[in-house]
Amino acid sequence: MYQDWLTDIQGRFDDAFKDMKARHNYEYGVEIEVAMCRVLRTVLPGRAEVCRGSVIDRNGTIAKGDDLVVFDAAAFTPLRGLGHDLSVKQSVPAEAVLACIEIKHTLRLDGKGPTSLTKAFEQAIDVKSLERDRVPLEDLGWGVRFKGVDVARPKRYPECRNPWYSAIWARYVEPEDPELLNEFLHDHHEIGPMPDCVAAGSLFSMPGRVQQGKVRGVQVAAPFCAGAEKHATWCVPQTLARGTAHLLWAISWIRLGRMPWDYVIMEGMGSLPGITYV
Repeated sequence: MYQDWLTDIQGRFDDAFKDMKARHNYEYGVEIEVAMCRVLRTVLPGRAEVCRGSVIDRNGTIAKGDDLVVFDAAAFTPLRGLGHDLSVKQSVPAEAVLACIEIKHTLRLDGKGPTSLTKAFEQAIDVKSLERDRVPLEDLGWGVRFKGVDVARPKRYPECRNPWYSAIWARYVEPEDPELLNEFLHDHHEIGPMPDCVAAGSLFSMPGRVQQGKVRGVQVAAPFCAGAEKHATWCVPQTLARGTAHLLWAISWIRLGRMPWDYVIMEGMGSLPGITYV
């Protein structure tokens, strides 16, 4: 059953890439992002939507990444109607964002160019520096919260319900070397926030934990880097389907906070004359 799910989703990506090449006779830039958007629209849960664009917080800071943004469509309506025109880029407020995915046609594990892992890594983690209110574990929904009750979370999950999730996806990877990818992620693990998943070519990497005792190895920790001891990297088939499953796993945990509609209403009104009734 589950293997069939991976096969089906990977087949959707492959079909989208074939259609992209047949229509445009090339496979680069915007078209690879549009193709992945179309596939994600067929598998995302009802509350989620995906667009090409960027993330902005209430301070006006914009994340460096500029690829795919998965957001809560029930909480936020884009300024530009999405329709079927995925060539239109959107600006999505941080409070509505479920995930950000950096897209490359070919991810190069060496060098520092625009298609390099170094560049994709910088873009994928930049969104995690944006500001948004933290949703505590004890929140049942906006405005309703447990008081005086200890709320436990699954082991190694984040300490809030709206952690940032970011990933790097690519159709191809050069060189196809899992050790090189793992070494890069290991070297950068102590620097700061990490991308939560890498699905590139035949390489798939996600957070793991070291299993001690008689049976040693790496086990999946959670769909987020919080609390993970390391990234585990494999050379496997169906990596984009696995990346999609990892994304859906993360979204199932995320509960976003409220949209700052009060800020939206009052923006630019402070200097205007008005009447206040007490």
